[in-house]
Amino acid sequence: MVNYKEYNDYELIYLIMIGNEEASSILYNKYKLVAELKAKKYYKYASSMGLDFNDLVQEGMIGFSEAIKDFKDEREVKFATFASLCIERQISSAVMAANRNKHKILNESISLDYVSDNKEKPVINFICEDKTNDPLAHIIDLEKETETYQCIKDSLTDFENQVLQLKINNFNYKEIAEILDRPSKSIDNTLQRIKNKVRNIVKNY
Repeated sequence: MVNYKEYNDYELIYLIMIGNEEASSILYNKYKLVAELKAKKYYKYASSMGLDFNDLVQEGMIGFSEAIKDFKDEREVKFATFASLCIERQISSAVMAANRNKHKILNESISLDYVSDNKEKPVINFICEDKTNDPLAHIIDLEKETETYQCIKDSLTDFENQVLQLKINNFNYKEIAEILDRPSKSIDNTLQRIKNKVRNIVKNY
């Protein structure tokens, strides 16, 4: 059985184009995380317009679908960067549309009032570079929420958790930096902090 998870984004896009449903599912789940991160960025503002978190994620995935259709290999941009931009653009457009609609309703209400008055992804195998010396490989199961893993998540900041989830979902340092709009050095430093926290937690278990 072919393991499509080992394929890169470009190989998966090619397989999607020829109708491979497993490749489509893998890439969809990978970039759904990006849509969730972008949705979180807009949620506080969008919620005041009647948009919930799932609405924003769904809009982001529409942008992702457009990214697959519109992406061209000859462009001097990585697919991860292009997809991230398309996801955020779609979410942003949905928020702006909701905002316009909100004001339209308010304006129409004012107009009516005037007439009557007057006449808005092993989970942390990457922690150790040498996986044979990875103290987590034997205690973290991708399919289960263990007490240790929950403790690790609780010890991380929101930003560290975002970096960790993107790393788990096979995004590289540069892609993570582009998606989160941070310098690559910042991502590298964050991953080092995560490693140190994980080692300390595992040592105490």
